[in-house]
Amino acid sequence: DDVAVSLPLWPGVLLIMVALGTWLAAQRGAPSTLTLALLGAALMGLAQFEVRDAMGPLYDVKPLSRAIKVVQDEGGVVANAAKYHGQYHFLGRLEAPLVDLRGAEIAPWLATHPDAYVVVYLKSMADLEGIPVRHVQGYRSKAVALVDAPTAARLLAVHEEEK
Repeated sequence: DDVAVSLPLWPGVLLIMVALGTWLAAQRGAPSTLTLALLGAALMGLAQFEVRDAMGPLYDVKPLSRAIKVVQDEGGVVANAAKYHGQYHFLGRLEAPLVDLRGAEIAPWLATHPDAYVVVYLKSMADLEGIPVRHVQGYRSKAVALVDAPTAARLLAVHEEEK
């Protein structure tokens, strides 16, 4: 599917105006480091402004945090199958800690906790086609999903085989 993206013109126009202003300032004797710093700051600010709508959801963990909270409020245990940095606690208002699972400890824990849910990180959303998930979303350049322990065991076993 081709998706047409309509970008506003004003950031480009503003950048051209800042570039023209810095060029004029340089022509009038302003230090080149100052004018280049101003132009670089303007370029970075406008670039971040332009990509915020596309990139923002990939860094927003609030929906997943809330999904974890719902599971915990239902009495469920939630584990994180990677190094956990506490990124879900504040936004989800979590009252119980997540079980931090890594490496060789993941498979035995999943086998002994079949009713638990697990946050798993995958290469893409395509890895989840046809798989029941409690919650799924894009995360950074990958995907993150909240799945039950048996599903997590299958997903992580496939992920290990691919390494």
